[in-house]
Amino acid sequence: MSKDLYSRNLKLLVPFFDHPSIALQKIEKWSEGSISEAEFVFASWKLRGPAKEWTHLKLPWRPVISVDGSTVYDINDKFKIVRHAESWNISALQAVGQIFTPSHRRLGE
Repeated sequence: MSKDLYSRNLKLLVPFFDHPSIALQKIEKWSEGSISEAEFVFASWKLRGPAKEWTHLKLPWRPVISVDGSTVYDINDKFKIVRHAESWNISALQAVGQIFTPSHRRLGE
């Protein structure tokens, strides 16, 4: 998986956000042994905006979204992605809390 392909995939999220900022921090291909064993791609990223252009969901109360995360893509022997798993630096409850918190209450963060 190249950085260009990764960036193109991230652009699929753009319709849901105002001022989206998804920064790819790192992308690496890892192997657990020989070429016949499992291989995967690890990507770490940040979803947020600079202070004057926060990343908001396109909802009437414009919640600010701020998440650091990583994604692991499992690759098969034909170099196709067969599974991906994401992890975030916040809990699912905190993520839902961001969605339901109006932006005027979160801009001081």
